Amino acid sequence: MVAFVAATMLAGSGYAGNNDADVQSLLAQCKPNNGGWSYCLGYVGGVADMMAMNGVLSPRPALSICVGQTIPTYGAYQQAFINWAEAHPEKWQSHQGFGVIESLRATWPCP
Repeated sequence: MVAFVAATMLAGSGYAGNNDADVQSLLAQCKPNNGGWSYCLGYVGGVADMMAMNGVLSPRPALSICVGQTIPTYGAYQQAFINWAEAHPEKWQSHQGFGVIESLRATWPCP
């Protein structure tokens, strides 16, 4: 499953060494007053939805988040990514999908 999701994310973003699909580029798009803000919100929110559903249906630590009774907003997911990305510049060259996964797992881990 992890390999499938990773391959799907890589294929879906057109990533083949494309720097536009890295953590640093997504972070730049996530900033207010940037033309990519809605892309960031949708991308992070979509990954979060998949991970939250995995946390309910079949917790897998690598692809799950556990949000509890109150589901966070897409804005909260986006802010979690921004906070994580700003704290981890060493990960800026990683694919954006892996950055989002890591940021969400760090913020809403499953037991």
